[in-house]
Amino acid sequence: MAGDKRENKPVGDWPKIDESQWYAFAITSAIFTAIAICGAFFWIFGDGFDGETDLKKAQAVAPFGVALFALVTFCTASWRGSINTRQADQAEREGRAKLLQEGAKLLGQLDNPAHISAGIATLEILAVGGDERLAIQAMNLIADFVQGQMADSHDNQFREEAFSALANAAALGRIAKRSIRFKTNDPATNWEALAGMRRVSYIGGSADGGFFGEFHDRAEFRYQDTKLSGMDLNIDYRFRNCEFSYCTIKTYGSKYGPSPSENLKFDNCDFSGCDFIEIRKGFPDFRKGENHVFKKMPTINGNEDFSVDWGEHFQLRDHPFF
Repeated sequence: MAGDKRENKPVGDWPKIDESQWYAFAITSAIFTAIAICGAFFWIFGDGFDGETDLKKAQAVAPFGVALFALVTFCTASWRGSINTRQADQAEREGRAKLLQEGAKLLGQLDNPAHISAGIATLEILAVGGDERLAIQAMNLIADFVQGQMADSHDNQFREEAFSALANAAALGRIAKRSIRFKTNDPATNWEALAGMRRVSYIGGSADGGFFGEFHDRAEFRYQDTKLSGMDLNIDYRFRNCEFSYCTIKTYGSKYGPSPSENLKFDNCDFSGCDFIEIRKGFPDFRKGENHVFKKMPTINGNEDFSVDWGEHFQLRDHPFF
């Protein structure tokens, strides 16, 4: 078994030799070869010329000479190869930088829809590419476009393209250096989830998940005066003056942050198995909004001495709908 574990152990990367090291190896091997040739010459002919003896000595050292010349050739070729690789990498970086500039230029042509689509597609290539620095810059440019064009409404023809590009980059673990703020005074405005940002604030409007839409909550999202429906949620300090309908509440409260806002309204929400964290005030009465518990009772976490009669705070149901 020990042998199997040893065989399955991942192998680390081989040490890499850079251009300057190959250059040093080539020079060193050339000098060593020159010294070896001089030494062999004196060893063979140092005691005068003797045809048979000198021939045997020459034949004896010839393989070593061939090996040394091969070593010099190998080091020199590797040095030249590293130079070519560096030049190719530099050309590739310059090409990606030009691609970033071209994408930004296309994205700025707001009067030309085709150019905007091309700009988003161009920047997405960089956002999911292998250059981490340029990927973040590409995400920043797309995020700036989203902030500038969709701050008060997501009813935009380029919304799906831009959000999808950022989501694909976020799936690789990349985060743009941007905080986005969406705000509206129109309650009919419906928001979509934006991934890949440091923070996204939704102020006003509504966000629908589950059967109602495709919105999924993320830890970096903040909500104020927003209506949320059909989602699985962890209620904490991120929500202020929000309304929830037909949501499944997984947790309520926060161990490390402030308590949830008191101005939260719940309607037909399922608190089955909800984990109430650090509840230290009077426990809310959720019965008014048809909020319920089905089979699995909630739990108290972080303040176990605090006891709750769940029937005085929730509708206890034998069926999730009645």
